[in-house]
Amino acid sequence: MIRIATNEELDGIAQLGPKFWSESNLPGGFKPDVFVDNWKKIIARDQGCIIFNQDDGGGINGAIGLLVYQDINDGELVMQEAFWFVSPESRGFGIRLLKKAEEIAKMINVKRLIMMHLHNMYADKLAKVYQHMGFRPMETNYIKEF
Repeated sequence: MIRIATNEELDGIAQLGPKFWSESNLPGGFKPDVFVDNWKKIIARDQGCIIFNQDDGGGINGAIGLLVYQDINDGELVMQEAFWFVSPESRGFGIRLLKKAEEIAKMINVKRLIMMHLHNMYADKLAKVYQHMGFRPMETNYIKEF
């Protein structure tokens, strides 16, 4: 069942973090307590949400975190992906999570939905999915660690 997470469900969603970090090879690390604390603040301020999928056994097998803010240039409402991860055995739910994100974006009058993909995780496949769904490439980010 796909739905919007409550504060009480954030600990369960945070359990996906270490899997995501090991698979994606992201810089830094994942600290579940920091993740939960930050998302509680984001949710309390109405600045975003997490949509997740819960299987029949109550396990959480995928989630997408979305930030909502006004564009600094034109003031329009923007929704931007903060993370998107689905356990390998449940990857079919990923597109359903994205479609739910689009549904919510339209419901709250978002003008732009920004999605990303990591260059080392299904980049070509996700580019095709995004373009098929009407997204267009916008920019590439670079990172330098100190």
